[in-house]
Amino acid sequence: MDMERIQSLAQKGQLSRIHEVSSDGHAWQPASSMPEIFEKKRAATAELAGKVAVNQLNAAPQAVAQNGIQPSGVGSGIAPQQRQEWHYTAGGLQAGPITASELGTLIRAGSVTQQDLVWKDPMEQWTEAKYVPEFAMLFAASQQAQTLQPSTETRETERRDPNRIYPPESPRNPVVMAMCSFLLMGLGQIIMGQTAKGFLIMFSILLTCGVFLFVTPIVGPIDAYLIAKKLEAGKSVGKWEWF
Repeated sequence: MDMERIQSLAQKGQLSRIHEVSSDGHAWQPASSMPEIFEKKRAATAELAGKVAVNQLNAAPQAVAQNGIQPSGVGSGIAPQQRQEWHYTAGGLQAGPITASELGTLIRAGSVTQQDLVWKDPMEQWTEAKYVPEFAMLFAASQQAQTLQPSTETRETERRDPNRIYPPESPRNPVVMAMCSFLLMGLGQIIMGQTAKGFLIMFSILLTCGVFLFVTPIVGPIDAYLIAKKLEAGKSVGKWEWF
């Protein structure tokens, strides 16, 4: 490929300083070692910038005379339109050119990460976005916002009533819970988090001198089954709730 073709690729942004070029197809070298490749690009950019500046200066007196205002970017304190000069990588793919503002939008949206590479002329090589000062501030602001904002899970945990039992914290198989309470009275309730209630069922016969000897073995498993059914349905239950 001849030099004119290579220079044309550089002007279009399809060839950067990190790419390698070869004159014979065997010996390759970084494009950055051949500054003549990018001379036309610099000249074209300078020429275009010069024409824009001249046009703005020529238009200023006419704008003032006709409207009593100054055109944007000429003595008005308003920055001229940003150049589309930034190239970047995202997901291993190269993209661009885009403006610094557009790249900032991608950073805030999380489409470009700190480890993604960015480059613009006359940077010698591609650099991780976090090392470019104007973008490093965006990453810092984004991390600070994430730190200050509690997660949905944290807010949900803070709202939970400590006197209730929630489904994710407890087994919810009703049959298994009923069998546990049948084999050992109150065991199913204890497993589900109703600890005090479970021990009360367990020692009810002793506490009542045998009055509940025939009632507790029936009531305990039924209660464990129905409480487990509520948890299985995604409902919360009180630690002393029955049936």
